[in-house]
Amino acid sequence: MRKKIAIDIGSKNIRAVTADMPEGKTLCEPSVIAVERDDDRKVAACGADALRLVERVKGVYRTVSPFSPDKTPNQAYAAALLGHMIKRCGAKRHDVYLSYSGRKSPENDAIIVNAIQETDVGDVITIDPAYAAGCGCGVRGMGENVIVNIGASYVNMAAYSRSKAVDERVNSCAGNSIDKAISIAIFRKYRLSINPETAENIKLSHASLTESSDLPFVVKCVKPTLGLPFELKLTENEISGFVEGPVDELLDDLIDMVRGMPAEPDKIVLTGGGALLSGLQPTIQSLLHFPVIVADDPASAVIRGIMQIIEANFGDE
Repeated sequence: MRKKIAIDIGSKNIRAVTADMPEGKTLCEPSVIAVERDDDRKVAACGADALRLVERVKGVYRTVSPFSPDKTPNQAYAAALLGHMIKRCGAKRHDVYLSYSGRKSPENDAIIVNAIQETDVGDVITIDPAYAAGCGCGVRGMGENVIVNIGASYVNMAAYSRSKAVDERVNSCAGNSIDKAISIAIFRKYRLSINPETAENIKLSHASLTESSDLPFVVKCVKPTLGLPFELKLTENEISGFVEGPVDELLDDLIDMVRGMPAEPDKIVLTGGGALLSGLQPTIQSLLHFPVIVADDPASAVIRGIMQIIEANFGDE
């Protein structure tokens, strides 16, 4: 009997789990591979190993994402990363149930399926991330519900009415767009640059859509004209203003989806790492006047849902 592997492909992290792993254990690694700077044809390392290699041998290797949101997936890179995760699962004969965020197209589907098949896979079954996230938090598409799965590069939304999907949408007002908005705002206002990691830390620690503070905190920046380090004092109130643009776009799309439903939703469920943005849940609830809940461990909702789908179909095998 072939092993069943659940894989959640995100532009930032890739997760994998099998039924024989200890309960609650999920493999999670960065969605990157390492290639030589002068020759990107050969993959030198994958996931966390890739980050360590680039750090250890500075200037020789660089990291690349096989699933960059603004490009067609690279099949060779994707096969290497997926093979790395499958090997970590200890599988030799395996079927793969997978979900990947982003805009779906026959071309992208074919590339990802072909990449997995390079790992000597059996069957490959793709699952919509919003549906998987709903299964992972106990909704399973029943009743009148909306699932909003907020990843790093994309937001996958699905509206369900009487167990049927009545609307499915994908937009890019996700975690990375909020990080980018913070970086752009700091540059425009102060003519200073920050790296992506700093922008994400600011979002997680100081961005809020509800209560915020005027107490200053220090951000390490760079003066781009001279390349010199600089310490900038900001407030949470400033950061809240910086993130309003992409959040408003997300809210507009969600409001439009809810208005098009045949009946009012029983609840809106937020999943994905972006669901943890401070103040997002009460902001949506105050706008739409429907119950809005954040799933337990929202970043793992998709992989939990895929595993539950596998267990529902093959639990007795």
